[in-house]
Amino acid sequence: MSKQDVSAIAQPGETAADGHRGLAPVPDAWEYWDGTPLPRTDLLRWGYTTGACVAGALVAFWLAMKDKSQGTPSSVSLLFGDGKTRSLPLGPDIPSLPGFAVIRKNGGDDPDCTHGILIAARLRPARDNEAPDARDVVCPAGEATVYLHALCGIGLVTLDGLDCQKGHWAINPGVVRMIADNLARAGLAAGRWIADIAIPEGEALASRTLNRTLGVQGGLSLLGTTGLVRPFSHEAYVASVRLGLRCAAKLSSTAVLCTGTRTMAAARQWVQGPGRGAVPDNLPAECFVSIADFLGDSLRAACQCGIKRVIVCCMPGKLLKYAAGYDNTHAHKVAQAMELLLKTIASLFPERQNLERELASLPSMRAMLAIFSQDEQTRLLEHLAQASLKNFAALARASGTPPALAILLTDFDGTPLRLFPDARFAALMHN
Repeated sequence: MSKQDVSAIAQPGETAADGHRGLAPVPDAWEYWDGTPLPRTDLLRWGYTTGACVAGALVAFWLAMKDKSQGTPSSVSLLFGDGKTRSLPLGPDIPSLPGFAVIRKNGGDDPDCTHGILIAARLRPARDNEAPDARDVVCPAGEATVYLHALCGIGLVTLDGLDCQKGHWAINPGVVRMIADNLARAGLAAGRWIADIAIPEGEALASRTLNRTLGVQGGLSLLGTTGLVRPFSHEAYVASVRLGLRCAAKLSSTAVLCTGTRTMAAARQWVQGPGRGAVPDNLPAECFVSIADFLGDSLRAACQCGIKRVIVCCMPGKLLKYAAGYDNTHAHKVAQAMELLLKTIASLFPERQNLERELASLPSMRAMLAIFSQDEQTRLLEHLAQASLKNFAALARASGTPPALAILLTDFDGTPLRLFPDARFAALMHN
């Protein structure tokens, strides 16, 4: 790769040579922000998740409780999922929630409807005979047990098939881990505790999300894996994908397009294992390209770069959207293609009585798969994969001759399941 090729890629802290905004470094500390629109900067700013806000607010409250002479701090140090500590500013008091620690959500330059909202939390010891609310989420922090309880603004999970358990508050497992790790790090070591969490605007904002469709009623979901919000603008992200694929094309004729962190890890695991067929040994790291939701742009770019083999690594939910023909699968733009799934299931399993009735109330691909046997799941996923590969070829054909295509499907935890090759890819595997 030439120096010119390298300099075209926007690294953290740089702006790309073609003028697209680059990615700023992750800050060690975020400054206090009053919620007014942030001015445009040359570099895209990182933000932090609703889950990080809750974890930070609980730690701040706990530290103030331990040392009442210090009062509530102006900022709090938080351990993020990447193993690094960063400082979050405490927000303004909420008059209706006196004594709560408050943090304002800052989505950086990837704002959604939760950008700027206030999230409040407090921690209190459970009374001797106090039973937790049946909807509470259990959070073990060292030897202590913390019950995460929603006062307002957090939705209740009403359907199966989500990461959060039905009948409990919609608090992602990654958030639970972040809260547990940080409370233990702050010295919470024993006892039973109730963590009261409130998002005053949460119920109103939930109407602007897909929560109700997915089975979360009455509020927002607390989300986050690392606690960080990476700034993705469509233009900048697609530009980075194109640059990444140009780099990959200089190193190999094979590119692996991954939809997220878990699929990236799964693809690397699969490539290192047996039976990988047409994938060359020692495939360079640059050939694994994160495409997020930008499938169509990524396939067209791979075709333009002259890449001969493309593997798209995804989970079943994305596979369904691909089979429906979507070239951008962002959850805020595209709900799961449940109508297509219902029609496909009806045609594949005519022998199943009352199947339509069973499926009618299920909100997601994950929930639907759970009612089928392993053999039925295999038939269904095979059908969707073949439909997806036809759509992939059509998307790539707009920019030239489509590459040999395959789909590496993972489970919902990111474990590789099966490779679905098209005919050209399958022929390469057997040569």
